[in-house]
Amino acid sequence: MIVIFTFEFQFVTKNYRIIAIQFLALCVLGTLYIILVVPESPVFYFNEERYPESRESLTAVARFNKVDKVRDLPYEDFRFIKEEHGPAANAALVESESSKELTDQQTE
Repeated sequence: MIVIFTFEFQFVTKNYRIIAIQFLALCVLGTLYIILVVPESPVFYFNEERYPESRESLTAVARFNKVDKVRDLPYEDFRFIKEEHGPAANAALVESESSKELTDQQTE
């Protein structure tokens, strides 16, 4: 994009204000696109305990990546462990995963 502005400055107009306004408009349009079109991260929704939105965001990512199922379940049936059993289950899951990693490292 900067190349286009460079050619415009060199061959069309030497008025830098016009180019600065065009560049500013491009930045504003890009920011509006990100705010209005790009969805939040599934991790953000999960950490905020907004599980339905997190599931929808993950579904959109999976469809984009052409993945049909999550752990052999349709998207509608998928549930997070923390969602089903509360925060204590998530802490137990993290603890079991870390102990599994330690066991794997010790066996190597």
